[in-house]
Amino acid sequence: MDRGLVPAKSIGAVATPRLASQDGVLTADQFASNNDLRLTRSELLAASNLSDDQLTEIESYGLIAIRGRHYDSDALAVAKAVAEISTYGIGARHLRAFKTAADREIGLVEQVTTPLLRQKGSEAKARAEEVERELASLSIRLHASLVRAGLHRTK
Repeated sequence: MDRGLVPAKSIGAVATPRLASQDGVLTADQFASNNDLRLTRSELLAASNLSDDQLTEIESYGLIAIRGRHYDSDALAVAKAVAEISTYGIGARHLRAFKTAADREIGLVEQVTTPLLRQKGSEAKARAEEVERELASLSIRLHASLVRAGLHRTK
């Protein structure tokens, strides 16, 4: 419980939290900081179905990073997605493009929110966090729409 795990209905099993979505896309509220989950390497491997070699590889490409001595809910979400993508024969080296695109989107969001953080007033930080979450959600929606449109053009 103190590590952010959700007790399973049956004794002896632990269920990990899942990301909720709206129309298959993360909403702004789901980008709020929620890293109460703390997993060891072996727990992350078990929860994500990644092999130790796969985890080492995605760490080397910067897709996942340990925070302190544990992995958080973001690492778990990435690990699960990588594990599912890998079933299609797509390896970690192919996923560097996703990391590069995400880093660029993060930079764009930071360009908008940094001036908000410099404003005086008690609400400046809260407003910057709200804008950050909203822009993150919108960027995911735009990305998904562009991918969907691109796939429809190929048919």
